[in-house]
Amino acid sequence: MSVDAPPDVDAKQSLPQRMARIVAASRSLPTVLDAIVAALVEAGYPGTGLTLVNERDELYIVAYDGEPDEEILALRLPVGRGIMGNVAAQRQTALIVDLDAAQSPAPANRSVGGHARMRSLLAVPIVAGDTVVGVLEVDSTQPGRFDESDQAIFEQVASVIAGVVRDVAPIELAGAMLRRRVEEVLVLAETTRALASVTDVQATFDTVVRYAAIGLGCRSALLVSAGADHAVVVAQSHSVETPPALAAVSSLPSLQRALAGGVEFMSAEECAEWLGPTAEQTSGHAVAVAPVHSGDEFEGAIVALSRDGRDFDLAQLRLLEGVSDLAALAIGNAHRYQRLARAADTDATTGLLTRARFERDLATHGGSSLAVLSIDIDRLRDTNETYGHEAGDAVLEHVAEAFDKLVMGRGPVARTGADEFAVMIPGATAHDATALAEELRASMHGLVPPYGMVRISIGVASADDGCDARAAWSAADAALHRAKRWGMDRVEAADEEDVTSVVDIVTRWDDHVTTLLDGEPLETVFQPIVRMRDRAAIGYEALARPWGAPSDLAVDGLFAAAHRRGLSRELDWLARRTAVRTYASLAEPASLFVNCSVAALVHPVHDVDQLLLLLQWVGLQPEQLVLELDEREHVRHLKRLGEVTRIYRNNGIRFSIDHVGEGRTTLQTLAVVEPEFVKLGRSLTAASAQRGPRSAISAVTAFAHSSGAVAIATGIEDTAVEDRLCALGVEHAQGWLLGRPSRRLAPAAAR
Repeated sequence: MSVDAPPDVDAKQSLPQRMARIVAASRSLPTVLDAIVAALVEAGYPGTGLTLVNERDELYIVAYDGEPDEEILALRLPVGRGIMGNVAAQRQTALIVDLDAAQSPAPANRSVGGHARMRSLLAVPIVAGDTVVGVLEVDSTQPGRFDESDQAIFEQVASVIAGVVRDVAPIELAGAMLRRRVEEVLVLAETTRALASVTDVQATFDTVVRYAAIGLGCRSALLVSAGADHAVVVAQSHSVETPPALAAVSSLPSLQRALAGGVEFMSAEECAEWLGPTAEQTSGHAVAVAPVHSGDEFEGAIVALSRDGRDFDLAQLRLLEGVSDLAALAIGNAHRYQRLARAADTDATTGLLTRARFERDLATHGGSSLAVLSIDIDRLRDTNETYGHEAGDAVLEHVAEAFDKLVMGRGPVARTGADEFAVMIPGATAHDATALAEELRASMHGLVPPYGMVRISIGVASADDGCDARAAWSAADAALHRAKRWGMDRVEAADEEDVTSVVDIVTRWDDHVTTLLDGEPLETVFQPIVRMRDRAAIGYEALARPWGAPSDLAVDGLFAAAHRRGLSRELDWLARRTAVRTYASLAEPASLFVNCSVAALVHPVHDVDQLLLLLQWVGLQPEQLVLELDEREHVRHLKRLGEVTRIYRNNGIRFSIDHVGEGRTTLQTLAVVEPEFVKLGRSLTAASAQRGPRSAISAVTAFAHSSGAVAIATGIEDTAVEDRLCALGVEHAQGWLLGRPSRRLAPAAAR
């Protein structure tokens, strides 16, 4: 800024009148001040600037001539510092003829921007009542440009400005304060909404710094966490440019001193002690620090770097304080949610993951290769019954500890049932998974719990990229069932066909279980059981199907899905109800064979009274109903099973044992249930030409004859097998050769 010619005398003398007209024409403070500066420039005072005092007792430029440097506009000069600061502090005009003279005071900001060219200066205080509200100043690049007459003119103009500030400023300042408060409320409301939508701890950290930066309009905001012996930046936001990421804060004691106070602003130099080596990245920027105390959850601070060298104002101080309060609440909530989620995902007895968490891990696996181990503790129920449930819990704890130690973090380990576990190993091959399974099984032989001993059976399945992880788990479950059926304390691996065969149907069956139990119709198809010599139907086996599904659809997967989800009893009862109602509507006097799981039969929820009421309601006699039990199903309580079957039989309901010869407790089950019908397993009838299976068939047939039961061969698909079974003394049969499943009671196929 410079003055190259003396001011015009007439223009100088007319300034007071012009100022009065300017004030009368406009009541907007910025407009008035800009017009006053323009009038002074027109009167011969180029380089005029006008500053006001802000709430922090700093002078800041509000009107000026020309386009001064951005560095100058950004300046904040504390009252009492430099020439203009002293003018404001002492209420005395400063008229300096030559700033380069030895006796002249040194301007505080002469080295900034265009100020370096100043030689002479006139500065007049603006006093409204008892308060200095600003300074009117003009400078020149030439010495001796101002004298007492210029001082008199500027003092008159300063008086006019003081009146304008006194009359107009309170209203405008009140409006500005209201706008700032509204902005604060809006920013805090938006911050509250954003924080309410996140529960993850790191996401909460990121949201805090993002909205701190937005609210303050600052260059960057950081969230610093104070640890046991150091502090570290846990989140960083950049609203304008991206500075280098800050490393761990070096001086924890200094940070703790900062956290002990409230929200405050400081220079980069002032916070350099606790920012340590990272302080140089804040050079040239003001720094605001707001402590964040969230109980025992978090101790730290929000650190904001200003957009430029200009300090933050008091409104920004309030806003940052509000953000820090919201941050404390949100961080505490996120940590509490994290603890609750962790507790919900953890089995209380073993400390392993829960079934629900394991299912989520499978669902989110991403389709890459993996292996799944399905594990069952052999005869844990016996331990519970012999030594008590505390002993059973001790076994579970020992087993879980061994699993966790041997898996060594290679994948999630979960307790998926009362005595069932599962392990997922991402990226593992079938060979690797089988080796791990054998290691787990063998480790149980060296396990010494307080009571009894521990043995486990394991099913293993692996899947390539793109396979549904739940399908692999289902295949591992099937392999586990084989391991249990073939003697326990063993590992069985599913082959590739086992996995691929269930990939497309696992999701479908899981969905069907839910929709069926929620009210989607289930229907029943019937397959005849015939006397082979004349193909006369002696009864029909009821087979459950989803509504509209093909009659010959295999639904083992549906009941397996119900078992996985703990809904076996519910689906079993639904299938029984549907079968009885449908069969009654067909008015057929022959016997109805209805499948029933042993677990559902011995459970007291759906007892004999309910079944009798159902039969009475649909008009069937109890003697028409045959409950068919699967011999392959593991029976834990033979005594209880015998008691329940006697109660049902006393009410007229009969029993059949299916898949005889394919389980491992055939003789025990037959002796306890004393069934009226014995169904030979498909594997026996298919191999009836071989000596071993023929001997087994003869033994079962002899048992049936001696006990008064009817032997029924299943899986008859060709006449050669039918003839062999007839020759072995089996008189009744069931199979596709004799009749396929149908929605109506179709007669048996003619021979």
